[in-house]
Amino acid sequence: MQTASTDGFDKTITVIMTDGEENSSREWTLQAIRELIKSKEAAGNWTFVFLGANLDAFAQGASLGVPMANAVRYDPANYRGVYASLSKSTNLFSAAPERMAGDFFKGDATGIEKGDDPGIRQKAASHRGVRRNSLDVSN
Repeated sequence: MQTASTDGFDKTITVIMTDGEENSSREWTLQAIRELIKSKEAAGNWTFVFLGANLDAFAQGASLGVPMANAVRYDPANYRGVYASLSKSTNLFSAAPERMAGDFFKGDATGIEKGDDPGIRQKAASHRGVRRNSLDVSN
């Protein structure tokens, strides 16, 4: 397993973005990804952000080990707004003294629904049975 070196960097942001369609990896298992994220976060200067386009975005982010506040659902019809929000949040985090972001998308984020909003979480849970796309990273 090879990972990027962050020697000499104060902060590292890793953004995972998926359209919700099938993903199949022959190199990484779900457990290996969870362990990698956990070990990098333990270093104290890694932040992971998950952007998913479907109703299971919050569950998918959580299954990878991404904190709920950093797992969001985005509107695929509003890519411009989504990337503008991602850029704004990245710039704010880069300028902040914190080495990790427990809540990456602060304030209003165009085209993005946050997973830590109780109403959004309840709405996502109620729709899980309607359409389910899964992240398949098994061998």
